[in-house]
Amino acid sequence: QVDETKAMDMASSTVAAVAVEKTDDLPPVAVQEQQAAITEMKTEKLNEQAAAMDKSGTGVTRSEMELQKKSMPATRTEAYKNKITSSEELLKEAKEKIKNKQYEIALPVLDQVINSNDSKFVEEGMWNKAIALEKLNKKEEAKIILQKIAIMNGKYREWAKEKLKEW
Repeated sequence: QVDETKAMDMASSTVAAVAVEKTDDLPPVAVQEQQAAITEMKTEKLNEQAAAMDKSGTGVTRSEMELQKKSMPATRTEAYKNKITSSEELLKEAKEKIKNKQYEIALPVLDQVINSNDSKFVEEGMWNKAIALEKLNKKEEAKIILQKIAIMNGKYREWAKEKLKEW
């Protein structure tokens, strides 16, 4: 049983190491979700170990298992909170780029906000993307986004309608 536990530890460490290596090209939200999934996997492994040890009476005690769980990184709930924070931070970054007339640089950042599906920031991300596209003389692309905003019934709905009337 000890050898099995060591093998499980090595396997999960390998999975975690591979996952960490592959995060370089992922957006921050995806990295956080991946880390939350690894944490969940580790928690499940710890629970399995605790159940096995309860039966055999050997190895790590339940209190030691709980201590290990507490020292692990973000849970899914914490990852969701980080996702919200990340979307908010990305939106601030994009707005700063727009303010500095760096529209091309702002677009991929705004796409991350929009693709996060975080309803708290998606509409504002879309609005800012439409503005950036307008500044880049890509009015047809901006118009499509404004039309989507106009049917969303959100904070930017009326502004989008007005902007569409101007064109």
